[in-house]
Amino acid sequence: SQTGTPVVDVHSAFAKRSNWQELFSDGLHPTAAGDAVIAEEVLAAIKKHYPEMQPSSFFDPSPQKLPLDFPDHKAVDVGDVPGCFKRHIEKKSLPREQRSENENL
Repeated sequence: SQTGTPVVDVHSAFAKRSNWQELFSDGLHPTAAGDAVIAEEVLAAIKKHYPEMQPSSFFDPSPQKLPLDFPDHKAVDVGDVPGCFKRHIEKKSLPREQRSENENL
């Protein structure tokens, strides 16, 4: 790119797999397996070009990693979305050792 911005070549990531047709539901939209390929490529690019920007929720809770600014989608109560975000912000303010091990903060 002219700006030096890293680009993820998702097409090549799909094409190098022998089962690439199974990665699309209709030839255009990726299946869950296709989404996983995209996520893998994007995370690899972040790790390579911007290691300090790796999301902390992806297997490395090191304090120097970029924290999530929102609750995990599985933790959101659709009946109380504002409350979920408020509780998430409150939990983020706790020292790391006081947070639950099962939470992605």
